Amino acid sequence: MHVVIHLPRFFYATLASTAAEMLSLANTVDNGPRFTTEFVSSHVPAVSRLGITFPARTRPSRKMDLLVLLSAPHPTPEESVSLLLEEGRRVQRLVELALRQGATIAAPCAAPFFLAMHGLLDARRATVGWWLKNEVEQRFPAVKWDTSRLVVRQGSLYTAGASFAVVDLMSTLLIDLGFAAQERQVRRLMALPARRKVQTPFELPDDHRSHPFVKEALRHIPRDLSLLTPGFLANKLHLSERTLSRRFVVEIGTSPGQWIQGLKLQAARSLLEDTHLSVSEVCLRSGYLDQASFSRLFKRKTGLTPGDYRSNFLV
Repeated sequence: MHVVIHLPRFFYATLASTAAEMLSLANTVDNGPRFTTEFVSSHVPAVSRLGITFPARTRPSRKMDLLVLLSAPHPTPEESVSLLLEEGRRVQRLVELALRQGATIAAPCAAPFFLAMHGLLDARRATVGWWLKNEVEQRFPAVKWDTSRLVVRQGSLYTAGASFAVVDLMSTLLIDLGFAAQERQVRRLMALPARRKVQTPFELPDDHRSHPFVKEALRHIPRDLSLLTPGFLANKLHLSERTLSRRFVVEIGTSPGQWIQGLKLQAARSLLEDTHLSVSEVCLRSGYLDQASFSRLFKRKTGLTPGDYRSNFLV
């Protein structure tokens, strides 16, 4: 089985090598598959963001069975979109060749953007690196984005979440290709964590703290978060609730209630990550009075129960 790993400009060397090493190691275990792997890039020599050079060709040397599309890491969606559009145009021929050859295509982190650009994800479920979710949801509404998930398979197309979701992606591919036993051995030999299902525990909150209006609102947050309501905030800001609602929508595109809920959930996440407080105590300190309702809301927003969420951080 021939695997081609596409390297963009300024990629993470760790991701490229991890994907290749997992396949190479799978070849060595008992009754393992026989993967051949090569790197392909439109930027030859292919140089990682830390200056590590990878041996790469400008096009595959033989028929592809699996194409893994890596993407360049960028700090903000605003800075990345123009570069993603450029790289998406560069990989178009490679993707079209993979489709003609009947290859499986796997795209982690920002690379699902490339597939969505060319309409390959229309009416399909897909995920993407969490930091791009707002951008892709607006730009590609025909895609059924499920950005809480780490890996999503739709036929021969696989998409995966942020950066190191490539580990979960490669594990999923090995299992789906019929090498579950070898995948388990690779995981043990490389001391890899158990396959994860969601990326929400790793998202950074977007609570608009740098916005002047939000800065003013944050000055009035009570220590007891159960007191924090739109009415409480309106009173502190000397606004009517209707004016407060309008200001929130105009300034940051959300309602006061949604913003307050996000603030409370972030408080809960921080307590689950950094303390050993019971879930009931986390619930109360986050401003919720009913643990059952809190747990349902938390799971709906993060994809995990509070206890499962904590297991990602505390040892």
